[in-house]
Amino acid sequence: MKRERIRFDRTFMLGCLLLQILFCGSYSLAHGEPRPAGPFSGVMAPVTAHTTWLERDGAPTDIAAIAQTTDGFLWLGTPFGLYRFDGTQFASYPVTTLSTPLPSNDVTALLSDREGGLWIGYHAGGISHLRVNGAVESYSLASRLGPNSAQKFVYAADGTLWAIGDNHLYRFEANHWENFGNRSGLPDDPLLTLFIDRSGTMWTSTRGRLFSMKEGGGHFTPYPTQTFMVVDMAQMPDGEIWICDAWKTIRPLHPREGHRGWEINGYVRMAMENSGDLWLAQDYRGVTHLNWPHSSIALTKEEGLTSEQTNAIFADRDNNVWVGTSRGLDRFHSTQVKHLIHTRVEYYPEICAAPEGGAWIGILSEPIIFASHDVVRAVGTEVGSAPILCRDDGSVWMVDPLANKLTSWTHGRMARIALPPDVHLASAHAIGLDRDGALLMAFRPYGLWRFDGSWTRVVDAGLPQDEPLSIFRDSQRRVWLGYENGIIGLRDDSGSRTFVPTADSSLGNVLAFTVADGRVWAAGTNGASYFELGAFHRISLARSGVLRGVSGMVQDYAGNLWFNTGGGLYRILHAQLTSSLEQGLEYDRFDDRQGVEGTATQGDPTPSLVLDKAGPLWASTTGALLEIDPTQIMQTVTKPLLVMERLLLNGSVVGDREHPVSHIAFKGTSLKELEIDYSGVDLSAPEKIRYRYMLEGKDPSWQEVGDRRQAFYDHLSPGHYTFRVSESDDLGQWTDLTLPLSVVVQPAFYETYWFMLLMALAVIGILYLAYSLRVRIVTNALRLKMQERANERLRISRELHDTLLQSIHGLMLRFHFATNELPPDEPAREPLQLALQRADDAFLEARQRIELLRDEVPDEPHFNQQLFQMAQGLDIQSCLDFAVNEEGEPRVIVGKVQAELCRIAREALINTMNHAKATNARVSLIYSSSDLRMRCGDNGVGIPEEILKRRQRPGHWGLVGIAERVATIDGKLTIRSTGGAGTTLEIKIPARRAYRNDSTWCRILRYLNRRRDSVRSLDK
Repeated sequence: MKRERIRFDRTFMLGCLLLQILFCGSYSLAHGEPRPAGPFSGVMAPVTAHTTWLERDGAPTDIAAIAQTTDGFLWLGTPFGLYRFDGTQFASYPVTTLSTPLPSNDVTALLSDREGGLWIGYHAGGISHLRVNGAVESYSLASRLGPNSAQKFVYAADGTLWAIGDNHLYRFEANHWENFGNRSGLPDDPLLTLFIDRSGTMWTSTRGRLFSMKEGGGHFTPYPTQTFMVVDMAQMPDGEIWICDAWKTIRPLHPREGHRGWEINGYVRMAMENSGDLWLAQDYRGVTHLNWPHSSIALTKEEGLTSEQTNAIFADRDNNVWVGTSRGLDRFHSTQVKHLIHTRVEYYPEICAAPEGGAWIGILSEPIIFASHDVVRAVGTEVGSAPILCRDDGSVWMVDPLANKLTSWTHGRMARIALPPDVHLASAHAIGLDRDGALLMAFRPYGLWRFDGSWTRVVDAGLPQDEPLSIFRDSQRRVWLGYENGIIGLRDDSGSRTFVPTADSSLGNVLAFTVADGRVWAAGTNGASYFELGAFHRISLARSGVLRGVSGMVQDYAGNLWFNTGGGLYRILHAQLTSSLEQGLEYDRFDDRQGVEGTATQGDPTPSLVLDKAGPLWASTTGALLEIDPTQIMQTVTKPLLVMERLLLNGSVVGDREHPVSHIAFKGTSLKELEIDYSGVDLSAPEKIRYRYMLEGKDPSWQEVGDRRQAFYDHLSPGHYTFRVSESDDLGQWTDLTLPLSVVVQPAFYETYWFMLLMALAVIGILYLAYSLRVRIVTNALRLKMQERANERLRISRELHDTLLQSIHGLMLRFHFATNELPPDEPAREPLQLALQRADDAFLEARQRIELLRDEVPDEPHFNQQLFQMAQGLDIQSCLDFAVNEEGEPRVIVGKVQAELCRIAREALINTMNHAKATNARVSLIYSSSDLRMRCGDNGVGIPEEILKRRQRPGHWGLVGIAERVATIDGKLTIRSTGGAGTTLEIKIPARRAYRNDSTWCRILRYLNRRRDSVRSLDK
């Protein structure tokens, strides 16, 4: 886990102290104020943020080299290998299985190339070039492509790469390292440093000598200066060159009059900020921050340094200074915030803005302090901690708890006024002005008191009886009082009244007021509100921001509104205040990374933030007094770069930073887990980065995941997906991954469209088969019922023939014999003969009906046999030649079809016998898999053409009946007739309609139905 701590520049300003003494003296002479009780050495100095990482945080030890590649990663070289740092996590190289191993672990030098790669020098093993695509190219003495070791790399302005290798000067050209020192005028002595200034001049040194070579030159010349051992060099923003002469001094190359540099004792390395401040890694003596020409400060282990043994120092592109030590890594960052040093600040300082500019500060057990333009002076004797007030006449007031008196400083003179007996020894936790300029003070637990030369307790029915926590008079001379539970009181021309908030709009303890753009604002432990239309309206912040513990609030001269809170300083820009305040307001937050140390008070003294007439903000926090220039304080300088760290499929790495992947495809059946690791590289404030991601095609919206840097997916359906990830920086601005990841999940064979189509067809086929089977079952059931009916009709016809008809026929014979016995002239003879005639007709009709009953039921299983029997019944063989022919394999015909065809054949043969004058007739049955055809033909005279067209002979209905019977069995009738050549009738019936299904399943079903019927018959 990362540890963060604030470290400060302890600036000793001799000139400032002299000015301070002169200023104090002149002020005392003019106003007759008392001299300070004792010497006061406090000064305002910039704050430096200091962060450390130790081995327990994942940091490597014995860091010997530091570099930063163009993607923002920090690279650390150690005797134990190469490490990469993104601001949060350390990763040892090779980072993944796709990375190419290095030829050696003992890294001594690092330098970023201009494409995002890294040059690596080893103690023994030559030089390697780690390209941005992950390829490693090595140059060593063994391969005759480079030196055996490397100590330092530098790039010239023209892109030429130089290095100190094996303590000599090398230049990289034509894909190898060439020893340049042998022909450049340099001695064979070991080189100690290598530096190229902004003019292109190259500098190097040996023991006791310094050399330079102009840009484009090919020869070094000794530089006329006396040195001992120049081990490092740097160039100021103004172009001045500084040298580190080991065990001697840090100084300009051309010493200035009156300052010969700083003495050092060791092998010191340098890094320079953009401001020109130098940072020195002093070998075994920690780190020194050098602010030329004002001050220097040494940081050791006591000040939080990971170790006093410093091995490497580096300034990154965000102006952070990194120091590698024997035990870890340190980061320093100079800020624009200043704080009071050389004076112990206890508890929370009390502050108020002076009307003429500057601020008055009260510090526990210190004299009251006046600060202006970085000059700090003490006035009077020690005071306690209590709120202070600056009146318009310049006088300063407070209730001094040490003296237990109301104390004032007016024109340099201090006065003390006794408190009323009722509040003796009570502390005052709020002070302000009444509408007429009198003092208002709140004493716990004695309520609100007024002092205008005499003491009066304020008893107002329109206000709460409790003492207020804060008192504020606005420009309209209205007095605002803040109480607990979000209650706010107001005293104005109309009297006094109280504003009681609802439960969800309460500010908690109301600790601060201000006026911004004509609106009165109130703030407290639960947020801030503005007064409009007779009520207070609470604000909200964008990006889920929360204002908590606000005890100070001011508007600067640019119109921006500032809040001193329990979580740092918040700033709302003026543009937000002029827009709708009902929406979430955008904001900037400043904390210890920008030098804002500590937290604001949550009680007294308040306010904890005031605006200096000269422009700065003065803030009171835990044990610190801060001076902030609102025009200079800045947040993150460089936008974090979002990179894809790793891409793992089922635990196997398929892509990383050096081997980026923009497209991945796999089968859905093989997916167990897809892991995507991403990182926003921010070396200044990585803990402020927030992430969101979305897999388009699966996630319905962005997934807000906070600081989590991994995404996991499993059970993805086949299809195309796009993975997008964004990061939010310190300013709340979202940055997307440059190249989104395309994910293609290939379907298994059973997930393809063709397989699904086949399955759909199979289901349809199965449903069709089930339907067909059901139809067949129903058809067979109906056929069985019809068969039962036919059997019953046969039985009835047999019974009628064998009993009734025979009995009637016998009775008729008796009547016939009896009638014949009567005399011819018997009157009864003729009626009886007529009755017998009618009985014969009825008997014939009954026989015909019985024959029809039998004709409707095919008794024979073969149709040709039934046709023969029908022809024999017509006695057709006695008058012409008749035959029945079959073609194809005979099949069982559906009973109804067979009966209708039999009647059609009967009608056709009767017509042939009665009208065709034919000598032969034929009935042909043609069986095929697609249909059943029956042809009835003769060689008679044929059918006249007009009758053939109308298909009806006047007064006859034979052809009409044949056509109707064909239609009932879904057949097709064709009649062909040629004069003198006979007539042919062809009936064509589809196979599905003509044939009875005799498959195995149907036989089984018929068998089961017969068994069921037999069981039912037994039950009966």
